[in-house]
Amino acid sequence: MELPKDTALYIEWIDMDIHTPKVDKCKGDYLRIKGPDGAKFYCGELNGSKLIKMGPWGKGPKKIEISFRSDNDGKRGRGVKLHLYTKSM
Repeated sequence: MELPKDTALYIEWIDMDIHTPKVDKCKGDYLRIKGPDGAKFYCGELNGSKLIKMGPWGKGPKKIEISFRSDNDGKRGRGVKLHLYTKSM
């Protein structure tokens, strides 16, 4: 997705259960969120909710990429449920 200049993106985790063999390392299955400041990886189980804010950035529109990867090893979790919303500053 592309965010206009001076717009913040809010990502709210409603639920997450992404199988991982090691809690501190997201290998195999993971959610990746890549923005102008780099990529972050998320996996494991979330109890409760979580909110992160990305931006706003002052120069031009910015691209945000959200992707999910699975290694198809047959081990399953519930997946992830996110709410995304923006706010112009």
